[in-house]
Amino acid sequence: MPLKTHRHQNNKKHPKHYAKVYWPYMPLLLIVGLTLVIGQSFVGRSQRDVLSYATDVSRQDLLTETNQQRAQEDLSTLSLNEKLNAAAQAKAQDMVARNYWSHTTPDDKAPWVFIDTVKYPYQKAGENLAFGFVTSQETVRGWMNSAPHRANILDSAYTEVGFGMADTTDYVGNGPQTVIVAFYARPTSAPRIAADETGTLTLSDEETPVNSTQPINEPSVKAVSKVQTLTNTSLPGITFVVGLLAGAAGIYLLLKHGLAVKRAMQSGERFVLKHPVLDLTIVSFIALCALLSQSVGVIR
Repeated sequence: MPLKTHRHQNNKKHPKHYAKVYWPYMPLLLIVGLTLVIGQSFVGRSQRDVLSYATDVSRQDLLTETNQQRAQEDLSTLSLNEKLNAAAQAKAQDMVARNYWSHTTPDDKAPWVFIDTVKYPYQKAGENLAFGFVTSQETVRGWMNSAPHRANILDSAYTEVGFGMADTTDYVGNGPQTVIVAFYARPTSAPRIAADETGTLTLSDEETPVNSTQPINEPSVKAVSKVQTLTNTSLPGITFVVGLLAGAAGIYLLLKHGLAVKRAMQSGERFVLKHPVLDLTIVSFIALCALLSQSVGVIR
């Protein structure tokens, strides 16, 4: 009977003993583990966003998102035009077939040649390009983060739009991608004129029609971050601010625990974190900032 009592006491003290010895290390292990898990999630998400097909992008969803942006500015809605859809689809397929990322084709033809091919008469036309996005909302919000692309979406002169999407296994060295093309236009029998620096055709009575093969001035390539698509804002430096906050949080953790960790490793002392919940929150905040700062797509 005494032996049984002794064994019972050992069973109760054994876990307490280990808890007493190792519990001070648990917050640190949780922080490291959480960092690794979120870090792998970050890498996985980045690979899905950058090296994947846009399975959640459709013409109807792109139209809905576009018209929502126009409605916020009290502008009339655009309607899908089958000829513009065909032109945009032909442009997207040409881009992936010849592997180029540009408004103009490799043989210096302007995008309007695709509209001419489907015999769509237009007074004014504009083009937006994108790849790397996985949803229609991200795509449209990505365009809204660039002044020239935003101008196309919110141009009151446009009444119709067409979208095209094409998949490829390796697009301009970025792996599997979906290229998205949008053609905005105002139909008319009036002649076309030259494109300006925003990649948009404008009507002017003083200018004469030009050939659709005339090259246009390319707008710059722009990467769009997750925080920009979530907030639907084009505020300059917002991605930098998020990264700065993450860096500040990381420095705080380093200054707070760096010396204690070194002392614990050298002398074998138990490492006690006084505020594990706060530390876990800060690590989570850093990981969230990393996710928000990553690029989710490219526009042109």
